[in-house]
Amino acid sequence: MSDNHLTYDQSMHDSEAQRKFDRWGSLDPFPEIAPSLLNSADIHDYVITTGMISPYDPSCLKSASYEVKFNEGDLILWPQDTNNKETRTLSNDTEYYELEKNSIAFINLKTKFRLPDYIALRFNLQIKLVHSGLLLGTGPLVDPGFVGNLLIPVHNLTANKYQFKGTDGFIWIEFTKVSPNALWNKDIPSIERKGQYRKFPKNKIDLSEEYYFKKAYNNNPIQSSIPGEVKIAMKIANEAKEAASEANDSVSKLKSVAWISIIALFVSAVTVLVPIISLVENSVIYVKNARVEISSELSKLEELKKELRALVEKEVKSGQTAQQADSRKQDSKVPPHNAKSVTKHKPIMDPKNWTTC
Repeated sequence: MSDNHLTYDQSMHDSEAQRKFDRWGSLDPFPEIAPSLLNSADIHDYVITTGMISPYDPSCLKSASYEVKFNEGDLILWPQDTNNKETRTLSNDTEYYELEKNSIAFINLKTKFRLPDYIALRFNLQIKLVHSGLLLGTGPLVDPGFVGNLLIPVHNLTANKYQFKGTDGFIWIEFTKVSPNALWNKDIPSIERKGQYRKFPKNKIDLSEEYYFKKAYNNNPIQSSIPGEVKIAMKIANEAKEAASEANDSVSKLKSVAWISIIALFVSAVTVLVPIISLVENSVIYVKNARVEISSELSKLEELKKELRALVEKEVKSGQTAQQADSRKQDSKVPPHNAKSVTKHKPIMDPKNWTTC
C-alpha cells in the first residue's frame, strides 16, 4: 500500500501511522483542498494519508467533525476523602463510571494525534454532557505540529453524581487547514515572504500527563473548590452554633447571677433600712413625747406663776393693812401739830413688775 493510496486499514498500528506522518507531516498531499474547516471526506483522506489520528474509526465521522469516546482514555482524579491520585482505565464493556458531584476529573485520551504543519484542531464536549451539567474548556486550539495525547479536564458542576459508560461519546473534534505556506506547498509558486513559519516545538511532543499536571499545579491535587468551601462554611456554621449555645448558657448564668445579686442587694437594703426606719420612728415618738412633757411642764409653770402672784398680792395687801393699822395708832398718840415727821414706809415692789425667770 503506497502512502498516497487513499485506503483505510483499521488494524493499522501506531508505527504505520508514524511512518505516514514522517512522509507527509511537512508536505501537503492535497494542495487543492482550500484552507478551511475540513469536511468529513477531507478529514478521512488526510487521516489515512498522514496518520493524523491513531487509532482511527471512520464510523465516528460527522459532516465536519470526528467523535472520540470515553473508552479511548483513562479517568484521572483525586477523591476528596483521600487526596490521592487515582487512575482508572475506561473499558469497552458495560461498566459504569462516576464523576462525583461538584468535582473535577481528567480524561487522558489514548488516541494519539499527529497534526501536520498545515492542520490545527479544536474540540468541544458533546452536547448531551453539556446538558447534564458537565463542563470543559470550550474550544481550545491545538496548534499544527502537535504530536501526543490530549489531557482534558472535566467539571461536574451539579449536586449529583454523573454516571457514564466507556462506550459513551465524549468530545467532537474539528480540523482546520491553515493558510498556504511554501514549506508545504512547494509545487505552488508564491511571492517571497519575510515571515517564517514556526514549527511545533519538538520538546513538547509526546508529553506525559505528569508534565501537564506539574506545569498546571506542580503535581499538587487538582480539586473542585466547592466541596472544600462548603466544608469550611459548615465548620464555621457549626462553630457559630456552638458559640451561640455557649453565649446563651453564659447569658442564662449571668441572668441567674444578676437575680441573685438583686435579691442579695434587696435583703441587704432591707436589713439596713429596717433599723433606720425603726430609729426614725422611735425618734419621732420621742420628740412627740418630749413636746407633750414640755407642754405639761409649761402649764405647771404657768400655774405656779399664778399662785406666786396670788401670794405676793396677798402679802402686799396684808402689809398695807398692817401699815394702816400702825398709822392709826400713832395718830392717836401724837397730835398732828406736834408731830415733827411721819415715817413713810417704802411700798413693797409691785408684783406686776416682776419678770418671770
